[in-house]
Amino acid sequence: MHEKQEEIEKKQTEIKQVESEKKQAIKDGEAAEKEVVNVSKKRDAEMSKGGRLKQLQDDASRLGKVVAKIRTQAEIKVATIKDEEAKNKTYEARLEEVRVTRFVFCADY
Repeated sequence: MHEKQEEIEKKQTEIKQVESEKKQAIKDGEAAEKEVVNVSKKRDAEMSKGGRLKQLQDDASRLGKVVAKIRTQAEIKVATIKDEEAKNKTYEARLEEVRVTRFVFCADY
């Protein structure tokens, strides 16, 4: 029973870490999206000037890929959290079964 409790606590710690990573990935994604908007604005301004258009287009393309990557990572983190939460519920149910069984067993004596 003690091992199950330790395992539950370990899983809860892992869930907290994954949630923290998810929050960071979301923040990174939002920052990347803002950067894409800024680069797009700069690109539009340069287009009217005839300046560094190609470089800005490359930057916008690169940042678009970064945003897509970060979004994918965030989606994976969310799925991982859901899986860990489901496992945690299973462990808690098993632990409760052990407690009830132990109580019934002890009560018989």
